Amino acid sequence: MTRNGQPTPLDARPSRSPQVLVPAALALVVTCCTSPPQDGGTVHPTPTNRVPLNASVASRDSLPSGLSGAVLDDWLATRNRLLTATATVAIGADGQGPEMFGSVSDAKLDLAGNILVFDEHAQTIIVFDQVGRYVAKFGGVGDGPLELRRASRFTVLPDGRIAVPTLPSGLKIFAPAGDGVRWKLDQHLDLPAGASSICSSDYGNLLLSGWVRANNTVVHKVTLPAAEVVSFGAGYDDEEWVVRWRMSDGFVGCVDSTPRLAVFGFQILPTVHAYTLDGKTQWHSRIEDHIPMSVVSRVRPDGRTGVSRSRTTVHDLLGFIQGLGDHVILQYDRFLPDDRTVRRRTFLLDARTGHGAALPDTLPAITSVYSSGYLAVFEDPYPRVEYREYSTLQGSGP
Repeated sequence: MTRNGQPTPLDARPSRSPQVLVPAALALVVTCCTSPPQDGGTVHPTPTNRVPLNASVASRDSLPSGLSGAVLDDWLATRNRLLTATATVAIGADGQGPEMFGSVSDAKLDLAGNILVFDEHAQTIIVFDQVGRYVAKFGGVGDGPLELRRASRFTVLPDGRIAVPTLPSGLKIFAPAGDGVRWKLDQHLDLPAGASSICSSDYGNLLLSGWVRANNTVVHKVTLPAAEVVSFGAGYDDEEWVVRWRMSDGFVGCVDSTPRLAVFGFQILPTVHAYTLDGKTQWHSRIEDHIPMSVVSRVRPDGRTGVSRSRTTVHDLLGFIQGLGDHVILQYDRFLPDDRTVRRRTFLLDARTGHGAALPDTLPAITSVYSSGYLAVFEDPYPRVEYREYSTLQGSGP
């Protein structure tokens, strides 16, 4: 397995830690996971935040209507690689041992082909070799050099180091200690905000997602080792900052096509946006058959603005986004009111245009993709990880 202006500071936290953004002294308040108000209030998204008229389409159908010729053949070949990949390594157990996980939120390959698994429950990165044998682990909950707090995603940098965003604000970069087993803290960046996702391209661009109140941006390019940050990509548009913050949750994926792109998807909205690395918009795309979470804001009797994000109805949430050559993989989970996942919806988009279509619901949750295969995570009946290799027979037929 092989792996194929002035900086703008981040100054707000993502939604996974609302308590750090809404102290009692503020004139705004956030409520979540409650039923929408029966009367009054503003339903989101508002008309100004609807998908642009010139947007591409990620179709609910099995074939994209906006692609043809060689571009469509390329899309079909990529689709078939994903669908015909077979598991060659499986890690996970429901008993005892280092392959037993609490909750797997991410998995990546390092430069040697080792499998790195992030156990979100334990805040630990566990290293397995190419055949799934345990090698080492580091992390744990805390503020020590090798410890993490409220982390969920990580990336492997082109030089082999591991970058992990931590909340409420910071980025820890770990490097091998030299013996093949131990790791050390190589760099700790104190950013004024946290990040909900991170990716690193083969060209060394480090991208993070997280809402910035100062300029309502959601994508941030970090230049290492100086930790200079350039922010771009528009967040949700609203007069109230608390609404912008709560509606701007999302994830970013790195696309190493030409031009190289940062692709941002809103977590609760049916919109995906691609930007060049200098911040110019490349395209917008609309996800068909998307069921949004019910979100309502209203002014309370005391003059404060409240935001209600209701889970009492069926809704879709973006879970993973990543680039694969000239394509983008998007995966949404459809939830029932009791938070049970009833369906995983995968879309494959052409990274040059934003057009694409749905793939069969049989695909697992894909955490990272490579030239030879992809890593997938499972939670049922217990947390586990698989590496699935592409078939050597890669036709482009439907």
